[in-house]
Amino acid sequence: MSVDPDLARLVVQLISDGKVEQSLELLAKHYGVSVPRIRVGLPKSRRSQVLGCYSAADQTIYVLDSEKLKDPFVVLHEFYHHLRTGVDKRHRGTEKLATTFAGKFIEESHALRAHHSFKVQYAWVNTADENKTS
Repeated sequence: MSVDPDLARLVVQLISDGKVEQSLELLAKHYGVSVPRIRVGLPKSRRSQVLGCYSAADQTIYVLDSEKLKDPFVVLHEFYHHLRTGVDKRHRGTEKLATTFAGKFIEESHALRAHHSFKVQYAWVNTADENKTS
């Protein structure tokens, strides 16, 4: 599954800024699925060493604590489970795929930032070089 670099940058930034609901709305619209709910605190059945989980029954992403609301990896990983339940209600064997999905978003987000940073640095160096010759 390919990831749009502009979408990745925006979604990762929104999550990092604590605007997780906004990021979920964008993701849901982009992938044509409903917007999942998000809650702080894990269900009692899931309180064993996980940072987040997704419940297909109530279409809710649960995160361990409010700090995890700002963690793009956790939110995107659990969103992938929401996305998959639209296709396969059981979504077995998707932990690796959810990890890959979240990783691609974060990777694309950083790649785009690095690309823009390079362009800005290159433009600045070029301008500095021109000023030296004048």
